[in-house]
Order: sequence, then structure tokens, then C-alpha cells
Amino acid sequence: MNLGIEFEVLNLGCGHLMALPRTTTAQLRRSHDIFFCPICADERHFPGKSDIERERDKTARAERQLKYREEERDSARDAAKSADHRARGYKGHLTRQRKRSVAGVCPCCNRTFQQLARHMKSKHPKYEETP
Repeated sequence: MNLGIEFEVLNLGCGHLMALPRTTTAQLRRSHDIFFCPICADERHFPGKSDIERERDKTARAERQLKYREEERDSARDAAKSADHRARGYKGHLTRQRKRSVAGVCPCCNRTFQQLARHMKSKHPKYEETP
């Protein structure tokens, strides 16, 4: 009698053999469901992951790495933007201090000294133009 069903013989590890249809064996390999030895009733399952699960894990790992790299890129971009803003602030502060010193204003006490202003205009006329 030929039913057209292919069987796979499994060594269950408890010393017994069992024949299962290939479709059932394939489904058990994918799902890792528990099945029992028909003789000693020990629980059995197929260890490890199927090819589909390994590919799914690989894809998930690649997506996590991509997300991590994008977050790193965004963080670096934000840090660069922040550093640029700080540099512009320092440059503005330096420009204001330079103009005040050219005008003869003391940076400590904010008093104006005419001699300093005259000295800067006569001896260092290009100092004000320096960026």
C-alpha cells in the first residue's frame, strides 16, 4: 500500500527511533514545539533556530545597527551644530571686546581712557579692521 507520505526516521536521543511524516518533522523544526517519545514518554524538541528565524534575527540585527548608526550621525550633527553656535558666540564676544578697546574702554572697570583711544587710532589703525 502506497499512501504517498514520506517519513523521516528520528533518533530521539533516549535510545529509541521514531518515524514521522516529513511535513510534521519540518513543522516541528520550525516551531520547536515539544513532542514525546512514544515508548518512554520523554519530552523532545528540535534545538536551535530554523533558517527563517536566523534570517529574521539577522535582519533585525541589521536594522538595530542601522538605527544606532543613524542616531550616532544625528548626535554628531547636533554636536557640530552646537560647537558652531558656540564659536559664533565667542567670535561675536571677541569682536565686541576689540571694538571697545579701540574706543578706549577698559575691559575690567568699563571706564573710558582717552589716551588709549588716541594711541589705538594713531599707532594701530588697522587693529579695528582685524576679524
